[in-house]
Amino acid sequence: MARTPIHVVSLTTATERRENFARNAEKSGLDWSFFDAHREPQGLRYDEAAAIREHGRPLQPGELGCYSSHAALWRQLVADKDADQYLVLEDDVIADWAAIKLLCDVDYAAEGVDYLRLFYKKPSPHLPWRRNWPAQDLYVVRLYGKPYGTQGYFITRKGAQRFLDLYTDAVRPVDDQMDRFWESGIPNLCLFPFPIMEEYRGSTIGGARFAGKPTRGAKMRMTADRMRRKIAFIKDRTFGR
Repeated sequence: MARTPIHVVSLTTATERRENFARNAEKSGLDWSFFDAHREPQGLRYDEAAAIREHGRPLQPGELGCYSSHAALWRQLVADKDADQYLVLEDDVIADWAAIKLLCDVDYAAEGVDYLRLFYKKPSPHLPWRRNWPAQDLYVVRLYGKPYGTQGYFITRKGAQRFLDLYTDAVRPVDDQMDRFWESGIPNLCLFPFPIMEEYRGSTIGGARFAGKPTRGAKMRMTADRMRRKIAFIKDRTFGR
């Protein structure tokens, strides 16, 4: 049985969210703890010019805080001798706790799965990856688009170290970075049906990130990224993985 601490990313000021999460998790029978979300980057390098060049715009303070929070948990996992893997959740999710309990027992490193997301926000091209795993009527799909979201995921020490090796320079939002499977070599896997859902409410990151238009250079890079995703999808669909 894997050792799987559960960390719930939450701003210290998000009193209502914390109360709702704690109330929903009360009868789960699982130990979990809040991780105080960062409001500004800690242990990250942020170059606004690089963000504009790569992503088309500066990152917003909320995006940097979110990025920093998840990266801090990756660093913590790498150093945590009492854990095999982490389950990272955000405080605005509704969880099927019976499913979560089952999933926490799986040793993902032993199964060759270093990153398994439990939810994503936008429709994405995908292919079946594993059927009836880790239990009957559960499936894992491999995503090839930009599904977005860090609402919930399992991550192993190896996966955390790989993300840290590549992504301590914040040039994109953290979910965008984690989706770049062709860079990291970590397949973008998701469990289906989702064992968690995101509550429909306003984001604490804010809507300013949707304003403005990307630069011409950033558009070209984004087009190249789309082509990489499409080529990977066509290759895997045609020849298998």
